[in-house]
Amino acid sequence: MRNSAKQMTDKVRDDIVEPVAKGAAASTEKLAKGSEAFAEGARKMADKTQGWADDMTGASRRRNLILLALGLTLLGAVIAMLIRSSDS
Repeated sequence: MRNSAKQMTDKVRDDIVEPVAKGAAASTEKLAKGSEAFAEGARKMADKTQGWADDMTGASRRRNLILLALGLTLLGAVIAMLIRSSDS
């Protein structure tokens, strides 16, 4: 009886479980490759349209103005420190 149950278990594993597991693994691998390709395509599209989007929203102009303001603030701080140090 035990030998028969072992044979049946081996047959189910060989005929059903292993092929299903192999098929699922292959499908998962194909899905992962497809997702990677989709993500790469989306990244390339975003890179190509970034300049256009910045122009449409004014983000590049705002970014440049912020950088200019920071630069002028830094320059003013350095000049103020130089004036204070020369007064002493």
